[in-house]
Amino acid sequence: MSVSFDLITEGYILGFVAVTGIFSNLVATVVFAKKKISQPFYRLMMFLCVFDLMYVSASLLIFSVPMLYPNIPNTPWFAKSIPAILPTAHVGMTGSIYLTISLAVERYITVCHPFFKLSHNWPAWFYIVPIIFFSIIFNLPKFFELESISINPMEFQPEMFANRTDANETSLMKVEETIIYIVQPTPLRQNKQYILGYIVWANFIVNCVLPFMVLIFLNVSIFRELKKIQSEDTHMSQDARNGF
Repeated sequence: MSVSFDLITEGYILGFVAVTGIFSNLVATVVFAKKKISQPFYRLMMFLCVFDLMYVSASLLIFSVPMLYPNIPNTPWFAKSIPAILPTAHVGMTGSIYLTISLAVERYITVCHPFFKLSHNWPAWFYIVPIIFFSIIFNLPKFFELESISINPMEFQPEMFANRTDANETSLMKVEETIIYIVQPTPLRQNKQYILGYIVWANFIVNCVLPFMVLIFLNVSIFRELKKIQSEDTHMSQDARNGF
């Protein structure tokens, strides 16, 4: 029952959502890339699609593919790629979060400080380059959390093959040629200070608390400013009617 549920959710449902997301982000990236209007919004949206594409593609490989194709996790290329795919997903997630914040900052400046916007027409690279560097540097330790190792079954469990006879020599030779690839945590990933300081608190603050606080502040400020503008427009309309 549990295996069937995991297959349906992580295999079929997540796989369908991931493939749909990959296709949608590819189309959106092409559309925004063709925009010739020099507005930061289009470039920010394009790179947001790129970071989303990184995250969705990595999630598809990590979760859905092993459920749909159970033999793939045993292949050398998959085991060797996981230590790089997983942190790549985190880079995509961090970049996506802070590009969303940069779009909110653009809206905030446009609505709440229009004259500042006119006098400081920042290009999109003003946001994109720092976000790319920050996303990579902040998640750099994650590239050293996992490692892929190869194991010979005879070395791993020698007692299983200790009583083999000469009649089984052929099968024994096949076992010797069989190499198992597994992914295991590095000493860094097992360090308690690293887990508490970086994995728990640093990720919680950088990817959760700080973005939510900034987005709440920016969107509340935009909402209040729009209500203020709407109220002023209403009063001006009433004054104009009374004047006539």
